[in-house]
Amino acid sequence: MAGLLNWLDHGGAAGDPLWHFPAEGMERRLSELRTRSGAIAAGLAARGIRPGDRVVMLLDTGSAAVCLLLALWRLQAVPVPLRPWSGTASGTASDAVGGSDRAGGFLRFLLEVTRRSDARLVVTDRPAAVPQLDPLLTSVEALEAPLERSPPAGGDGECRADGLALIQFSSGSTGQPKGVMVTHAMVMAQLRQLADNYAAAGSGRPPRSIASWLPFYHDMGLFIGILLPLFTGADAMAAPPAWYMRNPARWFAAMAARGSDLTFSTSSVLAATLRGVRRLHGRGCDLSALILYVAAEKISPAVLDEAAAVLAPLGMPPSQLRAGYGMAEYTLGCTHSRQPGLRRLRVRIAPGGRVLTEDGDGEALELVSVGKPNDACDLIVRDEAGCPLGEMRLGEITVAGPCLTPGYWRDEAMTQRALGRGWMRSGDLGFLHDGELFFVARKDEMLVVGGRNVIPADVELEVESLPFVGPGRAVLFGADEPGGPRQVLLVEGNAASPPPVVSGRLTAIRRCILDGFGFVPTDIAVVPKGTIEKTSSGKKRTAVIRRRWQAGAIPQLA
Repeated sequence: MAGLLNWLDHGGAAGDPLWHFPAEGMERRLSELRTRSGAIAAGLAARGIRPGDRVVMLLDTGSAAVCLLLALWRLQAVPVPLRPWSGTASGTASDAVGGSDRAGGFLRFLLEVTRRSDARLVVTDRPAAVPQLDPLLTSVEALEAPLERSPPAGGDGECRADGLALIQFSSGSTGQPKGVMVTHAMVMAQLRQLADNYAAAGSGRPPRSIASWLPFYHDMGLFIGILLPLFTGADAMAAPPAWYMRNPARWFAAMAARGSDLTFSTSSVLAATLRGVRRLHGRGCDLSALILYVAAEKISPAVLDEAAAVLAPLGMPPSQLRAGYGMAEYTLGCTHSRQPGLRRLRVRIAPGGRVLTEDGDGEALELVSVGKPNDACDLIVRDEAGCPLGEMRLGEITVAGPCLTPGYWRDEAMTQRALGRGWMRSGDLGFLHDGELFFVARKDEMLVVGGRNVIPADVELEVESLPFVGPGRAVLFGADEPGGPRQVLLVEGNAASPPPVVSGRLTAIRRCILDGFGFVPTDIAVVPKGTIEKTSSGKKRTAVIRRRWQAGAIPQLA
């Protein structure tokens, strides 16, 4: 089958699975969702959408996203999923013009993506007013409105394997929009791999009930929350991130009630929400069927320990915690855990990139394996010249295989930089040990202090473990100044904290970093909450934050 819609049309997934949308308070059979998608397809066709047209989707994870995606594929159009408007549903995007820097940044990003993709339509699920998009802007509700004369839906869903399934635009951590082209062949290859990975995890069968709160406009949320249930015929539970974050215990209780056997999360989100899940202890919640993958960012060993401690009383053994590594350019996943339990290593990175195992504490790094390469994924760690490195040598992670993108939308220069040699340069540093990949850091974020490599993410995790900081509220980066390189640590704080309290906390932060890593950043600043921006996958937009800091655009509380 060339595409997922063809797969469904030809009975690739048997049955009529049940989809649960808790944030909307409703359940629908897949057949009902497909009927609704047909009505939306008619509305799209009436507005002139034809095969190959790009349509921007500004939707939260939910029923509308599923139906609009299927409708676009029915017309052989190309979805361009982006995050929805910030703020309340009654707000208007035009407010962002004179609003916060973040809101204005999103509007600029939206306009740039709409221009670069030459979008024919921008579809949202909430009221919005954007003068610059007036001719293009519509809503799901408007597309579903009865027409005096319903035109044929257009297209027959028979997509070519090399045809575009979607464009995954992301501002990433750099702020530069880039559109990853994803073909139907890439989608199907990735879905087969995901289903095979789950079966190999011990069940011997596809998942039966998949749960996801991840944003569908990010590759992990799209594939795990929407596409994999469609491909496998599993029941599904899908909700927006905000619904999950408001009450994580409610989400885990819902997974227990539905017998969910597969879900994904990130290390930082688990760190921020596991405490609330403890409320379920002793309440009869059974998560014994659940396999939880942690992916999309560097995995904290401390978070894994806490996850095991919190979830074991709910029936989920630590062996069902799994990990993976991937990127939008490889559709989603490149590696996965093949054995129960997550392997760890304590290492020290010597000059020249040699990775040495360490037994004692010292300044060793504790790293978590993200598994072995997926079948057909050619993953190689290379040096600066592109030559393959042996095991226990730090280098750039590169990938090739059937899930690899043909390039970036209308950006030949970027395509050549990343893919010009026939494999993808990830920009990530890591090493292999016994065939397993250990992710270390982003290549452009590694710091050198006193001749030693310092990994910002590890320092940030240590600082964030302090009770007055918290997950996701610290960022460390290097800044080249006229007087020489500096290390800048920003920590989000409270403007109402009295000066003696702030001073004591700064002293504790310095001591924490000195004890754990043998240095103290040259600059430590307390900044307002919300300063540390994140990507749609939860990664810190370090390069953007660095530029704002160097431009003097970040206010300091201390």
